[in-house]
Amino acid sequence: MRNYIKSIQLQLQKKPPRFNANKLDINQQDIYFVQVKSEWQRVKVSQPKQNLDGSLEVFCIDSGSKDVIYDKNDLRTVEKTGSAADDIHQWPPLASRFVLADLVQPLRDTGSHWSTREMAIFGAKMISKTWTAVPIDFINECQSVRLFDATNQPLVNLLASMGVASNFCSTPSLKSTPLPVIQGNPTTITQIPGVNLAAEENLFVTFSEKPGSFFGKLEKMLVEAKDEMSTELFKVYSSLPNLPILYVDNQSRLGHYGVLQWNEGQNYKRFRRVLITSELANDLVKVYLIDYGQSVLTSCFKILAPLDCLDHFRQPPHGILCKLDLEISPDVSVWNQFILDKRVKVKVGECVGGIYVVTFVDDSINKELANIVLRKAVDIFTAPASTKNSFPLVKPKASSLPVFENEPSRNNLCKYPPQKTDFVPEQIISAHAIVTYFNSFTEFWIQLEPQSVTTIMERIHSLILDPKFVNQKDISATIGKPCLAFYPVDGKWHRAIVLALNGNMITVCYVDYGISYTLRTSYLRELPQDLITLPALAFKCCLDGSELLSKVFPFADALKDRFLKSSAFGVEFCKVVDGVLHIRLRHVQTPDNES
Repeated sequence: MRNYIKSIQLQLQKKPPRFNANKLDINQQDIYFVQVKSEWQRVKVSQPKQNLDGSLEVFCIDSGSKDVIYDKNDLRTVEKTGSAADDIHQWPPLASRFVLADLVQPLRDTGSHWSTREMAIFGAKMISKTWTAVPIDFINECQSVRLFDATNQPLVNLLASMGVASNFCSTPSLKSTPLPVIQGNPTTITQIPGVNLAAEENLFVTFSEKPGSFFGKLEKMLVEAKDEMSTELFKVYSSLPNLPILYVDNQSRLGHYGVLQWNEGQNYKRFRRVLITSELANDLVKVYLIDYGQSVLTSCFKILAPLDCLDHFRQPPHGILCKLDLEISPDVSVWNQFILDKRVKVKVGECVGGIYVVTFVDDSINKELANIVLRKAVDIFTAPASTKNSFPLVKPKASSLPVFENEPSRNNLCKYPPQKTDFVPEQIISAHAIVTYFNSFTEFWIQLEPQSVTTIMERIHSLILDPKFVNQKDISATIGKPCLAFYPVDGKWHRAIVLALNGNMITVCYVDYGISYTLRTSYLRELPQDLITLPALAFKCCLDGSELLSKVFPFADALKDRFLKSSAFGVEFCKVVDGVLHIRLRHVQTPDNES
């Protein structure tokens, strides 16, 4: 709550005009803002009437402290902060009032009266320290607790050993009443109503087990309803001298609901609704905390049976388990930093096995998710040359090519040999690849050895200077035939393969670039046999993780632009599916440390 209040502090400071306490219709039940020691805190006004000196006494509901306002302008309302006002009003106080079960008296023989100095010393030993609080009973309708320090020493003994106070004593002025025992009988519950969800829901994310999934508290669930159930569970089970165990016999309780006593840091006992999801050996069970999204392994004898006196136990779960409608695999720390303790708006899809498939509605969340996708899908970033994923950009040696024949091939049955794709996963198959044709991130072509293509193009250029080449127009075109084809866009001849025929028009694919084009048959020539013996040098590829990019389309264009402008990059092989290489891109480091 403190962090949340800070997040809207600037908005409060910019609200004109500053409010005047004299003009406010002060209500003791309303919540206001006051700046105490440079921090904004939620307060209630103890006495709406100002004192003679113009001051107001306020009670800080999240710390339990009292303060006095002398500057009337410091009192602010939260009525004009938009939807945040609802959160401020509905969020329950974060501080609760307790009474020490063991009363402490000062060293001086003055009964139980403490001087201001002694109270200051006593408070300094308690405030801002972590204590284990054990509920004892009720005193004057207030919960009493016994405090223990980290060494399991009672507070009162600790104060006595420090010479601050004498050992604890009792006082007749306070009447101690035992916690009333609530009568109830164990009952079997195997069904709890589901949540009625709208097409879009606002969630507050509290837990994530793995990247791509999370548990979100439904913001439409009233805080009062949640608090009533938690309070009821605590009061009922804390009052029972003998707790009812769910597993009282050898019968299975799989699919049953129960209650787990949840000790958070052993400082306070809480009781959580759980669903039995697995029964294992050695009396172990796996339970799902339906209001928190966590699964824990525990002893079956720690699971309590629900009681028929519980009025709020059958409330719908306070949140839902969600899974994004796309597969992502960022580092756990990156994902948790992105999703935890965040308010998100989601579009709710189908429910599969109790998990809702969702998509984020908010553009800012989608853009942030897109950045996570980018870091996982492609790694073309500046990095030191010594890192694992950096490769020196060295001009490759030309591949050894066979001696070229001057006579073209007349064999229509000739085909290009298959491409080499027997790579090993995570193998770096090129350190200087280039993109030759891009259709999408699931369909683009790259040259792993651009220098080999350059050598072939030099051979073709010398070939077309031969007068016989110009007069050669009697090529017999058939589908699948290797050939030389003119490409009007760059005005050059390239190796190609015939894809389709339509009268005097023909569609070819330029095998060293992946580009297809339709042109007249007169722009075809026979290909020398030795050029046919070389496989196509353009590989059809799919970027690993490309299915994610279609989900975050606002980012896809920016990545595409960067992708096409890269002069060269390293290629890591992932797998081959139906002849398509699934690859990852890696950073390239030049000898001059230029990317």
